[in-house]
Amino acid sequence: MSALSKIPLPAEKSFRNIQHPTMLSGLKRSTLAHTLLFGAYLTTGLLLNALQAIVYVLIRPINKKWFRFLNKHLIYGNWAQIVSLGQYWSNSTVRIFMEDPDAVNSFGSEHGIVIMNHSYETDFVFCWMVCDALDILPNCKTTAKKMIAYVPVMGWNWFFGEMIFLERSWEKDRQTLPQKLDRILSYDETMLLLMFSEGTRFTKAKHENSLKFAIENNLPQLKHHLLPRPKGFAFCTKYLQGKMKYLYDIELCVPKDVEYPPTFTSLLQGKPCHGDMYVRRYAIDDLPDNEEDLKKFLYKIYEDKDKVTEYYHTHNNEFPKGCVELKLEKRLRPGLIHLGMVTAFTIPMAYWTLNAFWLSPSVPQMIAILSSFGIIYGALLKMVGLTETSKTASQYGTNADESGKKSR
Repeated sequence: MSALSKIPLPAEKSFRNIQHPTMLSGLKRSTLAHTLLFGAYLTTGLLLNALQAIVYVLIRPINKKWFRFLNKHLIYGNWAQIVSLGQYWSNSTVRIFMEDPDAVNSFGSEHGIVIMNHSYETDFVFCWMVCDALDILPNCKTTAKKMIAYVPVMGWNWFFGEMIFLERSWEKDRQTLPQKLDRILSYDETMLLLMFSEGTRFTKAKHENSLKFAIENNLPQLKHHLLPRPKGFAFCTKYLQGKMKYLYDIELCVPKDVEYPPTFTSLLQGKPCHGDMYVRRYAIDDLPDNEEDLKKFLYKIYEDKDKVTEYYHTHNNEFPKGCVELKLEKRLRPGLIHLGMVTAFTIPMAYWTLNAFWLSPSVPQMIAILSSFGIIYGALLKMVGLTETSKTASQYGTNADESGKKSR
């Protein structure tokens, strides 16, 4: 029996324990399937990037609303494949619980700020699954390093999607942030601004550096999180007071006794990952109105986040009593889009391969096909490597890191 059977779940959530048939599991774990999936993502992503560039150049200068309307569908065509990888390919699930029952009605229905822990390789997939269920996925924004904007497919998608790119130099970012925040505030449809205030994903080495920094600077010593980097949060929150209504703190937790670890490799191999989110809501206008007190507020939030995670792991994977589950329905649209994209890529590739090796054998075509698969698979390995927590480097809290001591 799956280790997930140890987790007390409502009866309607029993699908978490479904086991994939052996043949299907073998298919999902095959190199060929992974190469085709990523090939579809890569080629359709580049096509969508090209369409985004055309719309950006031709439509945006004339009518920004029409640009955003068209662009959100192009964005969704790319992001839906990631959502489908989680929901349909791997049968992963995420549940969301609200500390305040009244927050059920406001979450995802109006502009807001979201603070979320950065603890797992798949946290962005869980986040996108929730945003898709709320029907706001294309309008979700985040902050990212400027260099990401130059990365094909995802980075270009984010650039045309008006994400907030940062120089990682506070003096420069402080001057440009107001304009960038005003830009996303001008969206007519619901928009959520996601912030990973820890600035980097949690690892044991980074946590040790974080604790050292906290001790040296008389700051909270966190057990389950890295110490947050408060300058950007404080600036943005102060600027958005009176312009947004709520800030949501989301704590993503994954049971320790799950059968498969929450990694991108698990998703790619069709192994289900499961997460639970605990959401607390704060009225932005009730928060401190100066940056120094907002920094203290963020540290307090992370102390509370630490307590929530500790409670979850010591109380049989349950959150504090009194929270209310926000029921979210899995939408069919991402799966259909993903299926269409993979089919559109696979059929021509299959015909090309069949023609080159059997119908009309051609050495140049054989070399071209094998080279194409090799390039796609190499790119896939590179991408998976970048998502792996153990391979991500960060000199957290050291002088080598520009966002370390000098940024706090």
